[in-house]
Amino acid sequence: MVLHEVDALVRDDIMVYTPDANFNGSDSLTYTIRDTGGLTSTATVRLTVTPVNDAPVAADDTLDGEEDRTATAAVLGNDRDIDGDELTLVAVTTPAHGSAFIRGSTIVYAPAPDFAGTEVITYTVADTDELTATAALRINVAARNDDPVIAQGESAELTTSEDA
Repeated sequence: MVLHEVDALVRDDIMVYTPDANFNGSDSLTYTIRDTGGLTSTATVRLTVTPVNDAPVAADDTLDGEEDRTATAAVLGNDRDIDGDELTLVAVTTPAHGSAFIRGSTIVYAPAPDFAGTEVITYTVADTDELTATAALRINVAARNDDPVIAQGESAELTTSEDA
């Protein structure tokens, strides 16, 4: 009898036991052997499956930002570790149109001056045993209506109301 669904195969007088993915704990396996004279014997093997640390799984994120303003993304909320290990943000790639850095469990993104568009950066999380996973942060930077600027040496005509 096997308490959990497993593969238990006999090949060349060797029994192979493969537990379900992520199973750990106690199990037992009952088997029967038969000799050439038809006599049988039954025995039970008690097994202990020790846990191993699994890597975390990081999921992609989206952040909406605005031209010329920094934006912060808390990216760990949708990342998981099946073992329940605490996750830490450990790396972020350099964006093509600005800068990014890690502050605690968040990514802070500052777009380049006057940049509007989409930026995609990659971040890495690690569990307590330093196994890692990588995901993407898609940043949508909206354009802003910039204040008008008069360059030095240029002139401009300005008209205003008396009570303005």
